[in-house]
Amino acid sequence: MVDLSVIIVTKLNRSEIDCIPVFERCSFKDYEVIIRGDEGISKARNEGIKQANAEKIVFVDDDATPCEGYLSAASNVLEEHEVVAGDVIHPSDDVISRLCTHYDQGDTSKYTDTIIGCNMGFQAEVFESVGYFDEEIEWGHDETELRDRILYKYPIFYEPQMRVFHMYAGSVFDYWKKRYRLGLADLYLYEKQNRSMNERLLKMLNPRSYFHPTISGTMVKAVGRITRNIGNVVALAEDVSEDID
Repeated sequence: MVDLSVIIVTKLNRSEIDCIPVFERCSFKDYEVIIRGDEGISKARNEGIKQANAEKIVFVDDDATPCEGYLSAASNVLEEHEVVAGDVIHPSDDVISRLCTHYDQGDTSKYTDTIIGCNMGFQAEVFESVGYFDEEIEWGHDETELRDRILYKYPIFYEPQMRVFHMYAGSVFDYWKKRYRLGLADLYLYEKQNRSMNERLLKMLNPRSYFHPTISGTMVKAVGRITRNIGNVVALAEDVSEDID
């Protein structure tokens, strides 16, 4: 049995995955890499968990670049904490980096209610206790839905030494496209969270979702919120249409 299982969900070949060469250069060697390309991110994550030989499991995206010491930091923090959120840094100093404020949670270890799917760790017992990722979710909010269940039983610990660099979006257009896809995914999550239609509308119309201290930030953020709202409406319309049929 190894100490740490690293699960990477990807359609890429092993030689194309950014993080693997970084892991191979690490002094920490008591780990395995599990690559899953199953259809649907939740399905792939779950199959990776079932394949894992370690009691400590981390998920790293295929395009994330871990910092030096990542594996040892992950192993150490998972000795003490059942669920760990790692630090995520958007590597470019651009408007997108100023909008994805949920990524970097600072340089101090602390408890949090935010976990990012591209860099997160778990003790294997967590999945036995709260269940696996919801396979109805093929993309978007898979870690958020799991987090909601986790918080009933476990705290989430943030460890900045478990750090990766990961691009939230490569361009403004990619950012808007991602916001639209999240809008499509919102419907299922909101239904599981039992959010009322009023709550959903308030979230869609909240001025804080549109404005940023800079003009460029406001322009990108506002369009991003609008595209997400469009995704919300499209998903709701499709759901109503299916009910009618």
